[in-house]
Amino acid sequence: MKGLYCRAGVSDAEPRFIIQETTLPDVLDQHQVRVQVKACGLSPLDLKLLSDVGIQRDLIPVGREVAGVVLQVGPKVTFFQPDDEVVGILPLDSPCSGLCDIIDVDEHYLVQKPEKLSSVSVAGALRDGLCAYTALHTHARISAGHTLLVMDGASPFGLLCIQLACYHGVKVLTTSHSPQKHTFLEQLRPSVGVQDPLVARVIPVYNGSDLLPVVLEETGGLGVDIVVDSGGDACCPFCWWISLMIVIGLLPWSPPLHLRVHHELITSVMIPLIQTVILLDKFSWICWSKAG
Repeated sequence: MKGLYCRAGVSDAEPRFIIQETTLPDVLDQHQVRVQVKACGLSPLDLKLLSDVGIQRDLIPVGREVAGVVLQVGPKVTFFQPDDEVVGILPLDSPCSGLCDIIDVDEHYLVQKPEKLSSVSVAGALRDGLCAYTALHTHARISAGHTLLVMDGASPFGLLCIQLACYHGVKVLTTSHSPQKHTFLEQLRPSVGVQDPLVARVIPVYNGSDLLPVVLEETGGLGVDIVVDSGGDACCPFCWWISLMIVIGLLPWSPPLHLRVHHELITSVMIPLIQTVILLDKFSWICWSKAG
C-alpha cells in the first residue's frame, strides 16, 4: 500500500514529496478503527508546528482530513462498526498518510459522516469548518441578533463562517479582496423575495475603500459585535487592526497614520484589547468581540 509523505530538511533541488510503501499491523489496538479512505483533504503542512510539539520525523505524512468506510474495529471500539461511513482528522503524530487506501486511527478521532454529504465534500470542508465553528461558537459565543464582520468572506474559512453565522440568525458583513471575490460574494446577497440573506453587505477593500464608515453606516453607528480575521492573505496592517477595533467599539480614538508597530506596542496595546486569539493548526484565527 502506498501513501504520500513529505521529506523534512531537504534542499530545494531534492524532491520534497515522495510516494512511500506502508504496511499496517495484522491486529488492531483496543480502540483503533481500520478505515478504507474514500476522500482526503490536502491541508498545508506546518513543519515548525510539528517541531514545536516534539514530533521529529524524516517522513511527514500528507493529508489529515479523511472520509471513508469502516472495515474493521478493535475489541473495545464502541462508537463504530464495519460498513459505517466516517469522517475525521488524523492526529499530528499519526504515522499514516490520509492518502493511503487504508488507514488505522483511534475511534476518538472519528465521527459518523452525515448521510446527505458526499465523502469529497466532507473531507474538503472539514478543516475550515471546524475552525469556523470553534471561532464563532467556542470563542465568540455568537447568538441570534449579533452582527459579524468576516474578513475575506470568499476564502474557504470565511465562507464557512458566513454560512454558520447566517444559520444561527447573525447579521453578516464581509470584505472582498479582488473584483472576482466581490462578484462571488455579491451572489450571496438577497434577491427579490429572499428574506434571510447570507450576506447583508459586501465591502470591497481592494480598491482603497475605507472600511470604518461603511460598517458604521450599516450598523447605525453602533459597530459590529464580532470581527473574525483568518490571518491569511486578508490579514490587515496594524493601523487597519486599530480601525477594526474602533468599528467594534474597543477604541474611541483614531490613531495617526504614521503609527509604527513595535513588539512592545503589540504587547501593551493589542493583547489587552483582543478578546480571543484562536490558535488552530497552522494559522492564528483572530476573533474580536465586544466585552460584556
